[in-house]
Amino acid sequence: MDYYSFNIDETECSSYNNNTHLVRQFNFFQFSSSQVLETFRTIFTDSWSIVIQGTTIHLLRQHLNLTEMRMNKPIDSLKQALIDRLLQNGKFDLILHKAQKHANKFIFHVPKNLQIVDEIQEDVPDDEDDLWKRIEEMEQNIIFLRVKIQQIKKRQKNAKFYEEFLSTFD
Repeated sequence: MDYYSFNIDETECSSYNNNTHLVRQFNFFQFSSSQVLETFRTIFTDSWSIVIQGTTIHLLRQHLNLTEMRMNKPIDSLKQALIDRLLQNGKFDLILHKAQKHANKFIFHVPKNLQIVDEIQEDVPDDEDDLWKRIEEMEQNIIFLRVKIQQIKKRQKNAKFYEEFLSTFD
């Protein structure tokens, strides 16, 4: 059974175009609002199909005294017609339309006074002078660490020399 695709007008959100972090979140989680509602549609369709197959068709067979072997094809077409009627001509589209409005209004709407800090953003100074100052500090730290490494190597070398020197007296 083919259903027309259900799309959400994401521009209906007042702050959607102003908040690029929403777009980044959708790209990160690999879903969009239309996919969320399409999933809802699938779950709803499957649930009602189970209800129709498990109750309505079973009761209809009992009422008409039909066996499983005969009249199977007409029952299947009746089941398909009931599912089509429920999903396309019933209140299902109205439910999805209300879900779309709710999603646009409450789920995908971000208040304008809300500020979401980007995780990638670090404490990076904007001033060029501050950047040069940080670079100089890092260079000094590198030089300091190199001197420390040389001192440690020298101590290790001296310790080996003293060990060898003392071993000659044994």
